[in-house]
Amino acid sequence: MEFFDEFEIIGGIIPNLVGLAFFCGVIIYFDQTRKAKVRRGEKVPHHQ
Repeated sequence: MEFFDEFEIIGGIIPNLVGLAFFCGVIIYFDQTRKAKVRRGEKVPHHQ
């Protein structure tokens, strides 16, 4: 029975880690694209 309890805990952690990694990846991706746009000068209204 202990094995099943452990497996249940692992089964609960892994999807959370995958979701967290995906979420972080999306944030990093959008942050990179935003910085790239600013560097190219597409979206810099506050400097004018």
